[in-house]
Amino acid sequence: MRPRGPLHVLLLTADAPAHAALLRALRRHGLVARVSRRPALLERLLALRPAIVLVDVDRPVALTLRARCALAAARAATRVLALHSGSLEDAAGEVTELAPDGFVDRCDGERLAEHLTRTRAERAVALVN
Repeated sequence: MRPRGPLHVLLLTADAPAHAALLRALRRHGLVARVSRRPALLERLLALRPAIVLVDVDRPVALTLRARCALAAARAATRVLALHSGSLEDAAGEVTELAPDGFVDRCDGERLAEHLTRTRAERAVALVN
């Protein structure tokens, strides 16, 4: 079956304005980018089944147990990436607890958007062929 609609990305951060360039890059590439600053909103947005969840480990949202469970349950269909600003030293505890599928420097928004767009197109071609 062919992927339908745009790729959905969810950013989990306590400071959305700090990621304005990243959000613009994702949207410019046709991705649907949403932001959650609160655990309750996170649960609702995870129900939309985003393909990627970017978790800001520099400006983390204090997650409730319920929100952590929702994020863990979404892992079957969602890739969780730790969004950082170059160093993970100060965020070691957050990263360990999160157990992300990968890491993204917050300054690499354009490259991330290009990669996600290209990867989705390649998967669509593979499914058709």
